[in-house]
Amino acid sequence: MTTLLRILSIVIAPLFVAAQQAQAQTACANPLTQNNSTNLTIGGIACASQSTGISFANSYARSFNLGQLFPNENYQISCITFGITNSGSALNGTLNLYEDLNGGAPLGSGIDLLLLDSRPYTHINTTASLITVNFSPPICIAANTVLVAEISIPQSSNGYASFQGNTASETGPTYIQTADCGLNTYVPLTTIGDFQQKMYMVIGGARGCGSAACDCSAGDDCSLPHDYPGCEDSLCEEIVCATDPLCCSQNWDSSCANLANSQCGTEGFACEYPNLPCIHEEAEVCGTETNDGCNMSNPAYEAIPINSTICGSFYRDGLTGVRDTDWYSFELTERSTVTLSVYSRVAPTLLLMNDQC
Repeated sequence: MTTLLRILSIVIAPLFVAAQQAQAQTACANPLTQNNSTNLTIGGIACASQSTGISFANSYARSFNLGQLFPNENYQISCITFGITNSGSALNGTLNLYEDLNGGAPLGSGIDLLLLDSRPYTHINTTASLITVNFSPPICIAANTVLVAEISIPQSSNGYASFQGNTASETGPTYIQTADCGLNTYVPLTTIGDFQQKMYMVIGGARGCGSAACDCSAGDDCSLPHDYPGCEDSLCEEIVCATDPLCCSQNWDSSCANLANSQCGTEGFACEYPNLPCIHEEAEVCGTETNDGCNMSNPAYEAIPINSTICGSFYRDGLTGVRDTDWYSFELTERSTVTLSVYSRVAPTLLLMNDQC
């Protein structure tokens, strides 16, 4: 007997009905950034030798007024991600967190900055890379703190080391401090030259303290403003753009990011898949129509083995109305009890049918 398994999509975006390893942590609920683009497209500015191009010691910072962002609420930091570039040997960099005692623009450690925490990181040899520094356990920042996050890079012996970022607009300045070029206190990059570079940095955290650590890498760009339409989570994109179509036709600005945070959640639409191996991969490429069964003029099904885990995807195109249905067939040699379990980011519709449509 041949039985057709029909999986009907009722939502937009690729939905994996596969066994995958579950995330150990969820994405950070309230990330902080002053970047309007997540791209790494240009290296930073550094004090360096005019003759050799080798960089001296440079520090870069961003300042976040938590009292304006989350009034009277503590803020818990689990991780910080930032962009780097380095043409020479790896360096022992340091990520520092300060409280700005005076508020306003930061000046420097021991002047108006009180050290809260310090973590080492390796400033690797790279054209452009993201570095994530994790805080385990997470650290709690008191309510209404003016928080300054600093990347401190030591002098190189054989290369040019700096931050990596982009030229998109930013909602707060990138600060630089480098004594070798006479900058003994922090100043915005834009005040020392016609520089377009902006340091890319995202602080992964959440309002309140005492919750489990969150994961900087588990999210996507939907929760962050950027200078291009749409975002990486196509399901969240569809939900947000149904409210504000400009988010999918112009820039994904702070209004779109706020809608994503409120309507989607920065965790996306999580599903903890069982840790099972994928035995059969769906042959149909997402966006094509090769196993849509009785919805096709010439019905076509994809044969699958019993006692196995099937990995696949289905979707709906909200603009054209096209939807994907996946039809799988399996054959039993005798009367049997069949158990079917499906794991998906959202609820699918399942039908068991015979081979006569």
